[in-house]
Amino acid sequence: MKNVDAIIVGQGLAGTTLAWTLLEAGLDFVVLDGKSRTSASEVAAGLMTPITGRCFAFHPEWDDNWRIASRFYRSIEKRINTPRFFHHVPMTRLFRSDSEALEFHSKAESRLRGAVSCEPATDDPRLIRDFHGGFQMPGGQLNVPEYLSRSRDWFQQSNRFLPVNVELNTPLTIREGRVQLCELDLSARWIVYCTGFVPSPAEFLSPIQFNPARGEILDLEPAEISLSQVIHRGIWIAPQPLDAIRVGATYEWNDLSDVPTPEGRQWLLNRLAEFFAPETKVIGQQAAIRPTMHDFHPVVGIHPHLPNVGVLNGLGSKGSLTAPRLAQALVGQMLNQTPIPEKDSLSRWYN
Repeated sequence: MKNVDAIIVGQGLAGTTLAWTLLEAGLDFVVLDGKSRTSASEVAAGLMTPITGRCFAFHPEWDDNWRIASRFYRSIEKRINTPRFFHHVPMTRLFRSDSEALEFHSKAESRLRGAVSCEPATDDPRLIRDFHGGFQMPGGQLNVPEYLSRSRDWFQQSNRFLPVNVELNTPLTIREGRVQLCELDLSARWIVYCTGFVPSPAEFLSPIQFNPARGEILDLEPAEISLSQVIHRGIWIAPQPLDAIRVGATYEWNDLSDVPTPEGRQWLLNRLAEFFAPETKVIGQQAAIRPTMHDFHPVVGIHPHLPNVGVLNGLGSKGSLTAPRLAQALVGQMLNQTPIPEKDSLSRWYN
């Protein structure tokens, strides 16, 4: 039987980042993922931005998250000697109306001074129509599919990856302080679930309350223009390789299939046409289920009643930014019993 420190179930953004963090801490692992459905990580835009939403909310932990994430992704690029998949990218937030611009300048500009630049955002008529101004802010973009693919290749080459699915309703076998997956001939001190949303979770994880939402994105080919920045205006537009762009995203809470829909496609195209001037050609459409929680906070930590079981899940739309810090927090709890903040802790679902 192969003995490791941790078995990681799921190789999305959470599972991949946890694996690298364990390795940095000197712990060995095996990642299990049979890729039975499209994960939210695989279609994520990987955007990292300090200000979001209609109220121009500044992420309260932006500085720590940004510092940790930037250092983490650069270190992985160097470790596996791969072309960069993490980039510092200019972010532009466009106002949707003169009234929104007035609200920003009267209520938010002084609060956000130092975090944004109010130099005129792009007003190139070849790019933007119905221009009402905007602001620029620092940010980054993680090519999530590339990060996952390159990492999986490295895990496979180092015998740390198995392309199998784990039946989540199968009772765990724990003997002498170790989890045993006898059918895979694996034994570990911890098993950590990074599975995203699953309709039928293991009974010991059933108190966790998901609020899953299906999201759809489009890949487009714009005519006669190359985009070098991320643009936010209700939806987001992000540059992709070969001068393509990615546009997202829809939110749907009732239909939780991962099949793209004509309605999702048309909704995105209609929103894009409100302000994006170039003609575009659809070259791809994808859908996946976001594993968001009812309280919109991630789920991180060791199970309060099963010390061999951990969870890192529910990272949401800020996952590329927060995953490295949250993975560090989980490893800190695994090794040193460092408490997880209550708002993010797995234990909050068992109180």
